[in-house]
Amino acid sequence: MFFGGIHMFTRFLTILSILTALVLSSCDRGDDSSQESSITPEIQEKAEVIKGKIKEYVDAVNARDVDTVVEKWSDQAVYKNPFNGELVNGRKGIRSEFEKIFSNHDDAKVSVNVKTIRFPIDEKAVEEGTATISIPGREPMESDYKMIYINEDGNWLILHVSQLGFGLEEDK
Repeated sequence: MFFGGIHMFTRFLTILSILTALVLSSCDRGDDSSQESSITPEIQEKAEVIKGKIKEYVDAVNARDVDTVVEKWSDQAVYKNPFNGELVNGRKGIRSEFEKIFSNHDDAKVSVNVKTIRFPIDEKAVEEGTATISIPGREPMESDYKMIYINEDGNWLILHVSQLGFGLEEDK
């Protein structure tokens, strides 16, 4: 039973990785000028909603508001902790992970610089940018990231984030 669980989880991650690669590869549709000329009012409206979600998420992270952070994620989500590389899935796992992060890095602040928001298919959005973690007494640390959203019943929720690790060790 235990090995079946690991096998199924590994299979899930493999499928998720393939889907993520397909979504991300479908995002690259030429140069930025051709993309800008094809922005419809509907896409602009969706992008504004995503921008609002980004602000709410960053504000919740900086306020250490675990409940709000968790509600921004899909229950189908997979999260990779940027500090230690550990993977967790679903809201329950994400809650546990953020509780640990917040208790170990209570003075850290996050900011993001969103570079692009794209909609490769109707119910998916891809946000790309740079995240910065600032901890008093240390140089700020930057990491490029991609955040994938899924529209579930009219609500844009985070499905996956990929980013380079920030190089911080979790305090044990």
